[in-house]
This record gives sequence, C-alpha cells and structure tokens, in this order.
Amino acid sequence: MCEWLSTPGTANLDAGVDTLRNPAAIPLAVTGLSAAANPARRSGVSAVPLETPANNDVWFSRYLGSLVYGGLDGIITTFAIVSGVTGAHLAPQVVMILGLANLIGDGFSMATGAYLSSKSEHELYEREQQAAADRVNNNPHAVKDQLQGIYVEKGLSPVEAHGLVELLGRTPSRITAALLHETATRSPEENRPIYEGAFTFAAFGIAGAVPLLPYLLDALLQLNLSLEMRFQTSALMSAVTLFLLGSGKVRMTGKNLLRSGVEMLLVGGLAGAVAYGIGMLLRNLG
Repeated sequence: MCEWLSTPGTANLDAGVDTLRNPAAIPLAVTGLSAAANPARRSGVSAVPLETPANNDVWFSRYLGSLVYGGLDGIITTFAIVSGVTGAHLAPQVVMILGLANLIGDGFSMATGAYLSSKSEHELYEREQQAAADRVNNNPHAVKDQLQGIYVEKGLSPVEAHGLVELLGRTPSRITAALLHETATRSPEENRPIYEGAFTFAAFGIAGAVPLLPYLLDALLQLNLSLEMRFQTSALMSAVTLFLLGSGKVRMTGKNLLRSGVEMLLVGGLAGAVAYGIGMLLRNLG
C-alpha cells in the first residue's frame, strides 16, 4: 500500500469514498480525497458548502423542460391555427374544431414523443452501465489504469491517483460508477418517462387552450363578440402567455428574463403572422 494511505487521513479517505454511490459526487470526491491524501495541498483547497435544494424545487426543475416546451408548442401551434382561420375569414366554429383537434391530436403526439425519448435515454444509459460493469468484471486492471490516467490529467499526482483508484476498486459498484462517470456519453436521468409524457401533454393542452378561450367563452356565454374582437383578444392573451412561458425558460437557460420572454413572443407572433397570411392568400385564391 502507498505510504500516504497509512497516514491519519486514511479514515477520511475511506469516509469520502463511501459517499461515491452517486456518480456525480466523484469529481468532488477526487478533490477532497486529493487534499486529504496530501496535507501540503490542503491550504490550496477551499471547502465550498453545497446548497441542497428543497425536494419540491428539485422535482419541479426536473420536469420544467417538459412543462415549458410543451406549453410553448401548444400555444404557438394553436394560435397559428386561429390566425390562419381568421385570415381566411372562415366561421368561428372552424377555429374551435381545428383548435380542439390540434390540442388532442398534436398534444398526444408530443406527449408520446417525450415519453419515448426519455425512455430511450434511460435504456441507452442502462446499456452503458452494463458495459462498464462488464469491463470491471472482465478486466479490472485495465479499468484501474484508465481511471488513474484520467485522474492524473485532472490534476492528481500519480501516487494520489493510484491511491484513489485502489480505494474505489475495493467495491465493484464504486469503481463502476467512477468509470461510468468518466466515460459515459450521457448522464443518468432521474426523470420518469411516464411523467415526461404526462407533463408535456398537460402543458400542451393548458397553454394551447389559451388562444381558443375567447371563441369558447363567446359560444358558451353568447357574448356575440365580433370576429375581430375575438381574434384580438386571442392574440393579446396568447402574447401574454408566450411572454410568461418564454420567461420560464430562464430557469433552464440562465438567459435574461426580459430577452427570453420577448424572443418567444416574437417567435409566436411570427408563426401567427405567417399563418394569417396563408389564410388570406388561400381565401383570395378561392
């Protein structure tokens, strides 16, 4: 065993390695174990407290992408339908028929795509996980040499890298997780595919219904609004919703809130303008 493994810091090393059940923790463990292994480096390693988000925040962030993108696709496609029908001067009933058909049909298609995509990611990661486990079982020495080389490239000395790999190698699951973290082409996702599909469908339906609300309310409450008033109200409500959904992307992209909201507003407005123009063109051709 290497000389530094017999120092009083060995207990700390063992404790640190015991936390490596989560592959994402391995880079932190490399830094921490490096400092423990070489006391001379401790002064150069600062302990940064990690904030653990609340469970609800983690859960919400996990499916935020499905909610935002499902909602954006729902409202843009439905508003495009409303704009096209209005540009063609068709009856309001056509707006509701096509709009509701889009909410159900396209919403189901989006949800199915989100479910299958997430499911495929899980299956691919499981395949890489099995391949890493097979490598550890069939050729553990080659795996150790590979990991040692990787850790040296990350700044550990050969002695430290060797000691870390030996500690990881005491348990197959630890060294498998380390190998997977360093070589996998994708990261493990905790999202459940069925939830991805469900949230995509719900967001698509809720946001996509916004452009239809003036038409539905006029029909249910017999408000007798003009076609122009219904379309203008639909456009205004869609604009506000597009801005809010675009702003919601900031939590994932980190961009400026106002810029993201305006950007999505312009995209939705452009889609509506194109659809409106096509409707007018087809009406004139008829």
